[in-house]
Amino acid sequence: MSGAGLSMRGLVVELGGREILHGIDLDLAPGLVHGIIGPNGCGKTTLVRAVCGTAPVRGRVLLGGEPVASMSSRRRGRAMAVVWQNAQAGPEVRVADMVGYGRYAHQGWFTARDAGGRAAVASALERTGLVPFADRRIGTLSGGERQRVWLAAALAQEPQLLLLDEPTTYLDIAHQLEILDLVRELNTERGLTVVMVLHDLTQVARYCDNAVLMSDGRVRATGAPGRALDTGAIEQVFGVDAWISADPVSGQPVVAPRSRRTGGHRSSPNPARQAGKPLDKEK
Repeated sequence: MSGAGLSMRGLVVELGGREILHGIDLDLAPGLVHGIIGPNGCGKTTLVRAVCGTAPVRGRVLLGGEPVASMSSRRRGRAMAVVWQNAQAGPEVRVADMVGYGRYAHQGWFTARDAGGRAAVASALERTGLVPFADRRIGTLSGGERQRVWLAAALAQEPQLLLLDEPTTYLDIAHQLEILDLVRELNTERGLTVVMVLHDLTQVARYCDNAVLMSDGRVRATGAPGRALDTGAIEQVFGVDAWISADPVSGQPVVAPRSRRTGGHRSSPNPARQAGKPLDKEK
């Protein structure tokens, strides 16, 4: 498995009579982890839908130079895998069966898996730490465990491109880091191209090779996180002041939003909090 580059040319998406994405031109290099970040409603998930062919588009989306629009659904399923933030499965479905569904694009729903398919499922279960859970039912798993199941099903597809729509939503910080560490390791081991939508600027800086900042259906900045995540871009995209420092161990940017700008004025900090004093509880 190796990654493929992803390109968009003049990408426009209109839903319900309203234009959501406005002529996006973007090149995402193969074999890297790309993080898409921006305010709620800016078009991040719509961009993912446009790439995988579930949103109507004008313009072109190319995967490895091949137009996605010309791919059959089965060819698309072999080329790319998507993990949606609201992925669902019946509570009685076995973990191993759910991961096996990832082979649909290769063999269909009712075709017995060949040796290659069985090996792909076994590898996906092993790599995501799910072998002990193979006979468990989806309904008995925690949120972090279920997220690993969706990721394993995507890996079983053996795609060139992995799309993740807010994979850390609803997870506590330990499970967020577990999923992001796993995604980063899979990219390194398999050369997989990864595009994931995130909400945490510091996680983008830590886990992504390339940051894509979006607002109002447009790409506002893109590049290595150390360059793209500057205070000017963050203020333009999110409307907040931010403090950026370097992680003392990795040297990667750590982004700390300080205040929301409203009409050019910063909110006033609480003096007790500034001084490190405990705040009085409400009576």
